[in-house]
Amino acid sequence: RRSRVSFCFLSWWTLHFDTSPITVQSLNKIMRQRPLVIRWSILKQGSKVKDVTAKGR
Repeated sequence: RRSRVSFCFLSWWTLHFDTSPITVQSLNKIMRQRPLVIRWSILKQGSKVKDVTAKGR
């Protein structure tokens, strides 16, 4: 019978950068191919510089 021990190893990292939509598509393809990546998300901060700077970013 198996032992009832559970293990949980995880890492969390955040990356903020400005890039083109083509680069975002490439990043999505890479993340989808990695078996160790469980979840990821890409957030659009704004479409103009003034939108992003207004949020204090």
